Amino acid sequence: MNIPSFLDNIINLVKNKEESVLGIDIGSSSIKVVQVKEKSGRAILETYGEIALGPYAGMDAGRAVKLRTAEEAVAIKDVLREANTTTKVCGVAIPLASSLITTMKVPQIAGTNLEEIVTMEARRYIPVSLEEITLDWQVIPEIGGVQADGKIESGSQTVRPSNILIVAVHTETINHLKELSVSSMLESRFYELEAFSTIRSAIPQEKRTVSVVDFGASSTKVYIAANGVIKVSHTIPFGSQDTTLSISRATGMPVAEAERRKRSGESGEVMGINFKDIVEVNAAYVANEILKVIREYQTKSGSIVEEVVFSGGGINFRGLYELLVEKLPVKSRKADPFAALVAPAFLSGVLKEIGPSFGVAIGAALRAVSRS
Repeated sequence: MNIPSFLDNIINLVKNKEESVLGIDIGSSSIKVVQVKEKSGRAILETYGEIALGPYAGMDAGRAVKLRTAEEAVAIKDVLREANTTTKVCGVAIPLASSLITTMKVPQIAGTNLEEIVTMEARRYIPVSLEEITLDWQVIPEIGGVQADGKIESGSQTVRPSNILIVAVHTETINHLKELSVSSMLESRFYELEAFSTIRSAIPQEKRTVSVVDFGASSTKVYIAANGVIKVSHTIPFGSQDTTLSISRATGMPVAEAERRKRSGESGEVMGINFKDIVEVNAAYVANEILKVIREYQTKSGSIVEEVVFSGGGINFRGLYELLVEKLPVKSRKADPFAALVAPAFLSGVLKEIGPSFGVAIGAALRAVSRS
């Protein structure tokens, strides 16, 4: 079985080092794009943009929606135009919901083909037929290290394999993204799981054991990475949109107004209900779920998670980050993905503030310039 590689060379990467490239993150509530160009070994920020998807479905901005391919293509064209992008070459992030990341141990049997063993063992870990997915795997060495995309670092190749990182993606998702790229008149050079893009932008070259929490509109993804390798990938079915809807239902105010108040961090009561209390209750729930994931990993692995790094647009709502930090007994900080790019100094404050929203798009763009 010939297994195409998502971890090392999914399709073809950018061929020309001087070529600009887009990193594209198609989320449930918005699309983010970042255009970069490599120069003298550095990634230069050329432009970026974000567009809400709610209005394309007749709903408010900030709402998670499911669009048809044609509608998604229109949204992509709109954000590319508004951001004044100048290239069609891109890398596209694959949603975690359409994939599976897990690790497994394989028997070390002399004289056998590792690929055959992995394919056979993977059937026990993947809950769907292998005919419905595109499968990739990479050896995790016992010593040395691996990069966030699973590539073995120098000095590690002599280690006899036993731990394997497995990645499975629904084939229909790949086909959809290919169709979307054509409809959007884009030249997609590679597709990458959003988990790897997030890790690359949030904790570049991190050797410690760290949790990265991607707080999105419809869900919150919790990753734990050790030495740059994803060990845990867990989805909490709760995102920033759920807080908005909770405020709207409890107070009777329109969703758009609830979203505005949540973003601004306003306090006050409506119908005797303090909607800031609702935000705090929801933050407590998310913090508790994050802790469950961390504690389970620490118990099983014997390793300590030294830091939590928050990414995703949901973490930027005023007051939410502070509430989460209060409830987590682990050192925490916000991701600063734009710090990996060369950008005008006068934009530094803005880029640091909005950075968590663009983590996936930046991570995808960084993959392109680092592998060209």
